[in-house]
Amino acid sequence: MNETLRRLTFLTIQCVLLIGLVLASATATYAQEQGSDLKTVSADEVEARLADDRRINLVNTKVEGDLQLYASEIDRFSAQNTVFDGDLNVDPCVEQHESRCEVDVGRSKFDIQNSEFSGRVDFTDLNAPPADASFGSLYFYNCEFREETDFSSIYSPSVSFFDSTFDEDFILTSAYVDGWLNLGWVHYKGSADLSAVRFDNISTIGIRADRPLYIRWSQFPDDWVSREMKKEVTSHRSSKNIKDVYWPQLEATLLFWKNNFTELGYDRDARRVNFEIISARRKLEDRNDIKGVMGFWDRVVATILRPANGFGSEPFRPVWISLIAIPVFGLLYWILGLRWQVFDKTTPDKPLKEPRPLAAFALLYSIDTFIPFITVTGVKDWGYATKGWSYWGIELWERLAGLYLFGAAAYSITSYAI
Repeated sequence: MNETLRRLTFLTIQCVLLIGLVLASATATYAQEQGSDLKTVSADEVEARLADDRRINLVNTKVEGDLQLYASEIDRFSAQNTVFDGDLNVDPCVEQHESRCEVDVGRSKFDIQNSEFSGRVDFTDLNAPPADASFGSLYFYNCEFREETDFSSIYSPSVSFFDSTFDEDFILTSAYVDGWLNLGWVHYKGSADLSAVRFDNISTIGIRADRPLYIRWSQFPDDWVSREMKKEVTSHRSSKNIKDVYWPQLEATLLFWKNNFTELGYDRDARRVNFEIISARRKLEDRNDIKGVMGFWDRVVATILRPANGFGSEPFRPVWISLIAIPVFGLLYWILGLRWQVFDKTTPDKPLKEPRPLAAFALLYSIDTFIPFITVTGVKDWGYATKGWSYWGIELWERLAGLYLFGAAAYSITSYAI
């Protein structure tokens, strides 16, 4: 009896699994047929519907022919799972070549998802006055652009190309995005020009590019990394997820921009990004629940180098500070020397030279004290030096400052040159 029950159970399980496989196969086949079964409309039909209703929603559609649209005649353009077989050209308004647009074109919104553009996409017209090149929000999600894409000089409250792919050149130069520019998980296979783009905020998590993107770090908001840290990293409660998931994503994005600027030859921009990376690591390391983001010696070096050269972002800063510090210490020697005995004889014999004029001697003495390991002026061989309170209160601190700044300068400039 038990053996028969066992066999029946085994057969039942096999039947359930077989039925599940058949249903899954049928569902996949049906979905594939539905996805490939796109209804076809002409570009003229789309333009006519927009002229009548000012709105359109294309679903599982193939648009044949070149589309010429005018933002002044559109309130909302939506598309899902749609193939645009020809070029898509969107101009601000019909009258743009004759005069300024007489209607508001800033409310036209485009929401296109899971779609493909086989031809060229052009949302700009350099003949239009700047104020007329505005649009509403432009939202492209998981789209593939097979030819050149031009959004240069547009004005929009928000622009998103999230998870989209650009097979050819992408142009967004001189555009103005009043709010959020979303380039998260975008893949640029051709060249991309984002020079002179202005935006209030930008998302670039997961961005990829086969060639360097033309953009400068100065275009990013000053507090961009802090905002990204708060939004993408520290807003999550789990310290494990922060350390293992969210911070590595943001760090990879920052490293992408660092390498991008290095490839373009924008070394200062690359150093600025490196500064932000190290600063973010230190902020995470300061939390009691997150450790191991930086190694021990990395923390030591970062702590030492931040005030001197900003984690390498300002390699010549120690030199400029030194050029200011030397005269400051010299001035201190001179002012105190006018009232008290700062320099004493170091030999019972007659000194080689007298420390006169005092101002010049103090400056030369400061140079030889500040610069470590070598003698520059030789005034310390004249037979005068600081002693007692003037040594412990002034010269010792100048020696330490010189050793620190020259060490930092040597490290920074060497790393920069190499």
